[in-house]
Amino acid sequence: MSRHVQACQAAGPRLCQLIGTNLTGDPQSMLQGYVSLRAEPTWLRNFMNGLEAQVDQAGGRIVTDTTSTEDLTRQIVDTEARLRAQTTLRDRLQELLRTSRGRLADLLEVERELARVQGEIDAVQSNLAVMRTRVAMSELTMQYRSAPRSVGSDTFEPLRNAFANFLGIIVGGFAVIITLIAGLVPFAVVIVPIVWLILRWRKNRGGRLLGAPKPPAERSAEDA
Repeated sequence: MSRHVQACQAAGPRLCQLIGTNLTGDPQSMLQGYVSLRAEPTWLRNFMNGLEAQVDQAGGRIVTDTTSTEDLTRQIVDTEARLRAQTTLRDRLQELLRTSRGRLADLLEVERELARVQGEIDAVQSNLAVMRTRVAMSELTMQYRSAPRSVGSDTFEPLRNAFANFLGIIVGGFAVIITLIAGLVPFAVVIVPIVWLILRWRKNRGGRLLGAPKPPAERSAEDA
């Protein structure tokens, strides 16, 4: 689908005009899309000749093949008649402006009307050129649909999901533990030295209250 859009854009608006594209669906299941374009018949014929080979290369198949042309004959005739009327009016205004010897305000009004008519003529000529180009082109709409995914390929999908969740839970648990340790480290740096000093102070204080132990020589004399 992307290759077909790029081919039309590369050809340029004189040979191919992209009308619209759309792509919907899930790549894991099925995609659907369409490309609508308007192209010059020779270019379109060459494009269609290579289309079947491209589809075979992609492993697909062409289901339907339909092209159409737009009938703008009546619109072109009406537009040409309007253009002739506007051109006649413009010529009359130009002649009036050239030969008139009236007031300045009247001449300015004629000039404004002449500018308006000339603007309409330019717009009509542009629309007419576009319609003539569209008549010389054919419209092609291509619809794309990928093959639906097989149900058998999803047999082990629940097991894969469960295993992925299992690993996720384990990793999440380790992450919580690491976060708790990181949060307790600053407190441990302060609390552990304080506890150690308190215990040492209590030990030294208890030794002074009970009295120092007698030397071995004094104990021997008393025993004697």
